[in-house]
Amino acid sequence: MDEGGIYEDGSPEQIFEHSKREKTRIFIKRLKQLSLEINSPDVDLVGFISQIEDFGRRNLLSAKTVRNMQLCFEELVMQSILKATDDQAPVKIVTEYSEADGSAVMEITYGGKRYDPLTEGDELSAMLVKKLSSEVKHSFEDGNRITVRFV
Repeated sequence: MDEGGIYEDGSPEQIFEHSKREKTRIFIKRLKQLSLEINSPDVDLVGFISQIEDFGRRNLLSAKTVRNMQLCFEELVMQSILKATDDQAPVKIVTEYSEADGSAVMEITYGGKRYDPLTEGDELSAMLVKKLSSEVKHSFEDGNRITVRFV
């Protein structure tokens, strides 16, 4: 229910495990989100790093997790994606923290041709991201998506 009406309908499994609507997923998993978007090559790196730090502090993430998120952002976005993709395509970064299970995930989406910074980008950056995260993967469906999970 939302604002007096049925917002999403289904079995408990459908609602809790496979929500159709983003708002339901956020509510069920007790997610906190930080959304960032880069629309030009003139990026305020310090500002973005500070926003990730503020998000982590507000949600009581460990200092290690926050630092790992900041470093992954810097290595993936600043060192690889922005250098290899079209300046016109926006890069979107959505970071989620689940109060329900304590997990943190960063999703980075960007347009252009298929580009996987984990295999095509800077080798050192890819190695660092793999070491700093518990899981990282790239997919390409209507654009590029990198999902980075943190313990």
